Amino acid sequence: MSLPRRAHALAAALVLCAMVLAPAHAQDKLKDKKNRIELGIKHAQAHLDESSKAAALAYKQLSAATASLAAAKSDLAASTTAVAKAKVIDARLKIELIHAQADFDRAHADLVVARAKVKEQDRAVGELVATQAQSASPQLLRLVALFSTTSVADTATSMQVSGNFADRQLGVLDGLTAAKTAVKIIEVKQRTARNAIAAKKREAARNLARQRAAERAAQAAKAKVIALVRTREAARAASLRAKRADMVKLAALKRENARIAALLQHRADQHPGKGYTGSQNGFLLRPVDGAVTSPYGWRKHPIYGYWGLHDGVDLQAPCGTPLRASADGTVISRYYQSAWGNRLILDVGNVNGKGVAVIYNHLSRYNVSSGAHVQRGDVIGYAGTTGWSTGCHLHFTVMADGHAVDPMPWF
Repeated sequence: MSLPRRAHALAAALVLCAMVLAPAHAQDKLKDKKNRIELGIKHAQAHLDESSKAAALAYKQLSAATASLAAAKSDLAASTTAVAKAKVIDARLKIELIHAQADFDRAHADLVVARAKVKEQDRAVGELVATQAQSASPQLLRLVALFSTTSVADTATSMQVSGNFADRQLGVLDGLTAAKTAVKIIEVKQRTARNAIAAKKREAARNLARQRAAERAAQAAKAKVIALVRTREAARAASLRAKRADMVKLAALKRENARIAALLQHRADQHPGKGYTGSQNGFLLRPVDGAVTSPYGWRKHPIYGYWGLHDGVDLQAPCGTPLRASADGTVISRYYQSAWGNRLILDVGNVNGKGVAVIYNHLSRYNVSSGAHVQRGDVIGYAGTTGWSTGCHLHFTVMADGHAVDPMPWF
């Protein structure tokens, strides 16, 4: 529960305690002061509650925007990295494509030369055939027969076996065979280079698609970051406005609380020695058997960051759990307060010279009325989750001379 709401509830409780515990001649004066304080609180309460709700909402929005902004920044970084990676790959592919194109161009040039050489060798063979044809020699007939075979190499082999050609003639045929073989080898190189170019182009196209997608994602992430920065700043401004409003109201409530506490202390000083005297430990009965889920003490406010007093103990109590009177006493008030929900204040009298009252908060319903006298252990109400509560439990407060004290040493 926030400190501003506890301060308001505490001020109201102190006034009510003072009305019952003060002597008769002081009650009228205290009642007038109570009316003036409650009138001021009544006018301020709506604004205080609204500011507190606004603060909680702004804090929630600020936290959500901050978390979303962190995620958006991460997405932007990832997209930017993907774009940079795609550009590096693109640069590499461009270089590899240049090399592949150069290999193709060299193979093409080599192929032109090789094919020209084949033509040249073909002409040499033709000249050889024409020379032999002029004499109509038997060698010409054999040459014609040899060229009717399917393999130039077989032709050359047959020519060598026959021994009918001179060394010069065999050299011409060997040159033709070598030239045709070179053409085939270069054609393979050209096809390999052409395939490499096609593969690089396909890879470059895929990489370009990835780069374009990453660029679109980066643009979207950047726009989201800008929007979330604006949202976060708006939530931060709303939170600061709510905090300032809460702080103003809190300061006023603290001043009133201090004045009421001083008045109660003055009353206690005027009536020493009455009531219970003895060990404090065990004077109060534990109102419910549940474990302590949040102890008494100072803690950091989750929204504003300042340290505030958690003025009681939170005890585990499922909804509907009976709540026991901690001691004999009088119910001096029961009412609903937006922060504390259904509250019940029980005056248990003077203990070792101090006026002691206990407060039950977040009740689902009451079992006794204001002004009722109860005995230790009587069921006075039932646990709930009314007011500013996230689950069924009992917030139990012990007031000694108008000041909240740790309830645990009293059990």
